[in-house]
Amino acid sequence: MKLSITLIALCLVPMVWGQILNQGGDTLQVHSKAILDLQLRLSTVEHLRNEDALRIADLSKQQQIDKRRIADLEKQHQIDDNRISDFVNKRDEDNRTIADLEKKRQDDHQRIADLEKQQRVFQRRIAYLEKNPRVGDQRRLTYPQKQEPRRNLAPSQKIAFNSFTNRTTRMVDGRRMASVRKTRSFGLNPRDSALPSPTLETSNQGIKKRVSSDNGRLVAFYAVLTHSYTEVAKLMEIHFDQVVTNLGGSYSGNTGTFTCTHAGVYVFSWTVHVNPRYMYTELVKNGNVIGNAFSGDSQFSGIGGGSVVVQLDQGDEVWVRLGEHTSGTQIFVHTRTTMFSGFLLQ
Repeated sequence: MKLSITLIALCLVPMVWGQILNQGGDTLQVHSKAILDLQLRLSTVEHLRNEDALRIADLSKQQQIDKRRIADLEKQHQIDDNRISDFVNKRDEDNRTIADLEKKRQDDHQRIADLEKQQRVFQRRIAYLEKNPRVGDQRRLTYPQKQEPRRNLAPSQKIAFNSFTNRTTRMVDGRRMASVRKTRSFGLNPRDSALPSPTLETSNQGIKKRVSSDNGRLVAFYAVLTHSYTEVAKLMEIHFDQVVTNLGGSYSGNTGTFTCTHAGVYVFSWTVHVNPRYMYTELVKNGNVIGNAFSGDSQFSGIGGGSVVVQLDQGDEVWVRLGEHTSGTQIFVHTRTTMFSGFLLQ
């Protein structure tokens, strides 16, 4: 029995081993195929890795190129910034040059205006000298003097007189003649016979001297503004265009300038009507401010002005101009409230 079992077992061993070998061969084939697949995948991965390495190399190279390009662009940007800075500096320099030229142009215009004013002064002076070739000679005016014949009075008819002085004024050629003092006598006490008889004393020589002196030195003017100034600017001159009085012909309504033809002490007055806000005005002598005035109100219109007493020499010029003012301020014209006047005091 045991032998039979052993024989059977020995017969079965080759069969089992064959099956094992068959199964091992199949497994080996499977593993071989898997190994081949892995080798193929490894080859593919290595190929992809090589391609990635090449791509990385290309990207690194491109990165270097981009870095150099960026460096070049930054350098160019710096050059552009320097050029822009140079352009800005050149523009600022050009602006300063333009400002200097504009200032010189304004100075030239002011100089031209001053020369034109001086030319007008010379022309008026020449015309005055041509009209009066002998300015130094005093013109003598004579007037007939009425003298009443004295009547011989009886002693009983003699009366006493006290005298008083009467100051009179005459007009000669449209100008004020010098005052003439007349001494007259009037009876006050008929019982007093010790006083002299009535007399009329008039100094013809004094008349001649005073008339010739004052007739040539009478200077006075009065002018008003007839139109409003809706747009004003600092240092703008006010031309008081309507000349009401101009004795001596020293004021020009076209330029708004008084030109001194006789040296002496003058009195100037001016008023300016402002609507709305406020404005400062200046009285100017030969470009120098000699008087200031304030006109206006914070919300409503207002009138302001001033008066100045000043010594002038022949050829000096006096005018009124604008000073500081608020935006939107206008010079208002209403019943001659904006005016300029002056006269020779002594």
